[in-house]
Amino acid sequence: MLLFIIFMIAPVIVVSSPNICVPCNKVPIIGLKLHVVTGITPIKVGFIGSVKGPVSKVKYTVTDPATGAEICNCLSFCPRCIKLGKCICSCGIQTPGTYDVSMTAYGPQKCCVNKVLKDVNINR
Repeated sequence: MLLFIIFMIAPVIVVSSPNICVPCNKVPIIGLKLHVVTGITPIKVGFIGSVKGPVSKVKYTVTDPATGAEICNCLSFCPRCIKLGKCICSCGIQTPGTYDVSMTAYGPQKCCVNKVLKDVNINR
């Protein structure tokens, strides 16, 4: 009975997901390129993104278009990215194939902008 009473008077805290952001045009993505760095498994794929405007970080994600499963991701939040808008990072892909690659740039007031390259062929 005491447990029930404590549960009833305890405050409920709602935690918002850090991945949720408000779309904005303050951080336009002006370029997204990728290249295969190594030809062995895992295949190391490098990402080079260009943004204009203030950013706190940029996230790159590779997903399987058939299943929506995330294959790999990486974050770029170095001074070169934040101040100059040149955001670079890499991640490893275990299996060659065709994937979707997205770049999400996070700007002020939790806003973000996203760019997706569809059906990118990543081979050894």
